[in-house]
Amino acid sequence: MTTVGERLRWTRDRHAWTQEDLARASGVPIVTISRIENRRIDRPRQSTVRRLADALGVDPGWLLTGEGVEVLRRFAASPSHAASGEAPQSAGDGETTAS
Repeated sequence: MTTVGERLRWTRDRHAWTQEDLARASGVPIVTISRIENRRIDRPRQSTVRRLADALGVDPGWLLTGEGVEVLRRFAASPSHAASGEAPQSAGDGETTAS
């Protein structure tokens, strides 16, 4: 996995989450998640990466660069937000798109 989008999709798939599930859990809009996964956003905002990483239970540095520790606290330990209904509503967050 060489891009933030590939790591994001891989981690989301490990949770068996849709983009909508991740949007609810992180508060990041679905369109932003899609753009990151499809390499339309090549450098997501640090705040966006942090929100996605927190929702997925992975290290933000790993999500962004692929370096460091991948899995954090609850990745294997707790139930998914999608199953428990604990996900917050999504909120707007502008991003810089790739040209």
